[in-house]
Amino acid sequence: MIDWARILELENEMGKEEMPGLVVVFLDEIENAVGIIEKSQSADEGDLHFLKGCALTFGFSSLATLASDGEAKVKNNPCCSVDTERIIAAYKTERAELLSNCPLTC
Repeated sequence: MIDWARILELENEMGKEEMPGLVVVFLDEIENAVGIIEKSQSADEGDLHFLKGCALTFGFSSLATLASDGEAKVKNNPCCSVDTERIIAAYKTERAELLSNCPLTC
């Protein structure tokens, strides 16, 4: 679920006119990272840290939680695997929510 308060906070920080471009850059960056995870069906601590940071920046609450939990799990045991399918599903759900409900991207 999207943290819409975070989206509004970001809009206030960056300016309303900058948000559409920021959304495009954000989605491009995170789409590349998710694509790598999806293709390899695995994620290391660095991948998860990157996703967590992106998700927190843009209010992707579910993705942030899953990435944070996965990062901690892998940090404590590098041989552990994380549920990449849940991470990818969370991203896709929150991406769809952002694009369908955010007036900044219309």
